[in-house]
Amino acid sequence: MKNKFNLGKILIVAVLTVLIWVWADRAKTDEFIVTGAIIRVDTSADPRLWISINNRPIAAVEKIVLEGPSSKTDLAQRQQRDNKLIFEFFLNPQQLPELQEAGTHSLNLTEFFRKSAMIKQLGLSVKSCQPARLDVLVKKLVEKQLNVECIDENGTVRKVETIEPAKVTIPVPDDWTGNAKIKLTAVEINQAKSAAITKTAYIELPDGQTRSSPDSSGVKIKLPATEKSLPEYSIKKPTIGFVLSPNLIGKYNVELLNPQEVSVINIRATAEAKDAYEQQEYQIMVYISDSDIPTAGQSSVEKKRKVDYNFPRQFVRSDEIQLKGEPVEAKFKLVPITAGPAGGAAPTGG
Repeated sequence: MKNKFNLGKILIVAVLTVLIWVWADRAKTDEFIVTGAIIRVDTSADPRLWISINNRPIAAVEKIVLEGPSSKTDLAQRQQRDNKLIFEFFLNPQQLPELQEAGTHSLNLTEFFRKSAMIKQLGLSVKSCQPARLDVLVKKLVEKQLNVECIDENGTVRKVETIEPAKVTIPVPDDWTGNAKIKLTAVEINQAKSAAITKTAYIELPDGQTRSSPDSSGVKIKLPATEKSLPEYSIKKPTIGFVLSPNLIGKYNVELLNPQEVSVINIRATAEAKDAYEQQEYQIMVYISDSDIPTAGQSSVEKKRKVDYNFPRQFVRSDEIQLKGEPVEAKFKLVPITAGPAGGAAPTGG
């Protein structure tokens, strides 16, 4: 009996010790400060709504202060250091009834993050964030019939033999005056010269978001089969320009990681077109967008983007200059500017 009594007493002490430890852990709260979190507009939401955050599809949050038990904050910090935890949030109007109405809405970020499934799974609470609010602009789009035009990867309009249908219906701002576009890669251009191919028409909104035609049958497009026989040239050591979103200017420099891969451009062109191309300030352009902003814990992530060869448009329209082969991808990373004036290649701008 004495042994049984002692064993029970030991078990009670052990249980109490565990309970006290758990209580102590929960009673002790630590802060976990998150910097550089990203909020993106959920483009899979209602296509008839155009939602932007301060006129952009993405916003960086300077600081979120989370708090909770030490065990929870320590775990979150380890996961972030190991790149297993990325603080990226999506703004979905279907989850925020106030964003169903057109106008400018002030989004309370503390409340927004408190509703986040990620924060709840971490077992942490949101104490504060900076900025405290973001302006969310909501515009309602209207369906319009637009003419369809074909462009290549450089954005140059291509001549077409047939395009069917010639008009499509797409949700656009009520003051929209542009055409719907079909973009073809170099491979698709060659395919479309022998037989019609089917693509989805789209428009690009000023902040970079797109809206596509809901017609699932797409647009059938055929390009002229004949083209001029042009001599071949190699442009060595082309000049490269980076075009940065206005939100990145002065905050990041662009570091090109594969300069050798973009050091030669093989083209077919008339002598006049080739000379005009060489005389341009930049033969290659790389467009850097808000979506390239590094997420928290990923300040040096490599990005890839097909380059724009910036051919003189007048010679593209007359089929006097063409790229030989496939466009190459520029590999780059955004490096935060910590001090001093912005450097890197130019031009910059939206």
